[in-house]
Amino acid sequence: MHYFTKQMIQGGPRYGSGVRVGNWNEDKEMGETLEKNFLYLKETGSLKLDAYHMRMAASLAEVELTPKQPDGSIRFGDVLQIHSAISQSAVACDLHDKDSRVGENACMVTCQVAGQSFPVARNTFYLSKYIPERPSVNDLIFEGDVLRYGQKVHIHMGPAYSGEEKWQLFSKIVCPTHFAKHSHHQLVGMTTRTNYETVWQVVTPNPDERLVSEGIEVQAGAPINIVHCATNQGLHLEDLVHENDFGPELEISAFTSQGKSKKNNCELASTGSVRAAITKPMTNSNVFCFVTGVPAP
Repeated sequence: MHYFTKQMIQGGPRYGSGVRVGNWNEDKEMGETLEKNFLYLKETGSLKLDAYHMRMAASLAEVELTPKQPDGSIRFGDVLQIHSAISQSAVACDLHDKDSRVGENACMVTCQVAGQSFPVARNTFYLSKYIPERPSVNDLIFEGDVLRYGQKVHIHMGPAYSGEEKWQLFSKIVCPTHFAKHSHHQLVGMTTRTNYETVWQVVTPNPDERLVSEGIEVQAGAPINIVHCATNQGLHLEDLVHENDFGPELEISAFTSQGKSKKNNCELASTGSVRAAITKPMTNSNVFCFVTGVPAP
């Protein structure tokens, strides 16, 4: 079947619908239809370029962080950033980098490169308390709105980006269908589901001080480990690049990276501690901090 006339084929670049030979009427109608479709998409803001600009505007809208309190403590509901101790860059999410699987209402979480951590909608979060339905004697529940070491929390996407939906940081144990894209460690992302996979615990990086530090107020900028309660894996910054609409960023996973700590092990072993019971500290790739705004005048 031939879709072009002899004149159209032989005419080459000199042929146009204005030359009334062959299927000139069909070509003219097709051109008018394409123009009408373009104008309609432009008026309704449905063009791909317009949608891209709208996405970028919503993601990169400036956000004002909660001013640092006089006592320097982090409080529930504060608008804050999560910075890595290695790169001094902010953890960020991308609502449009979604999991394509059916029923998985989740999106990607990455870490921006150094120098791009200005507070915007996509890299600001806030915390809320986790209160179990049936508290046990092992659950640390503190009064007040101040975040304390050992406390379990939900980490929410900032309202400037999430709108009415309540997105929370989650992780899921490694399985054939769920794993980090590049490192294949434990997957970390944002989800609208609320279950124990969205519960995290804030602890001090020094394992010898975790017991005595329970209940102490967490200060803004203080180094912390953010541990996933369901799997006991720490939030981890990978040295692997993930490309998205915002450029190259670093992958975030849940993985406890521990050094050899030979000196620490020898010191503890000399006091009679069992080697298997010695808790090794996490490496710097597991160390983060909560960052708030400048103190109010």
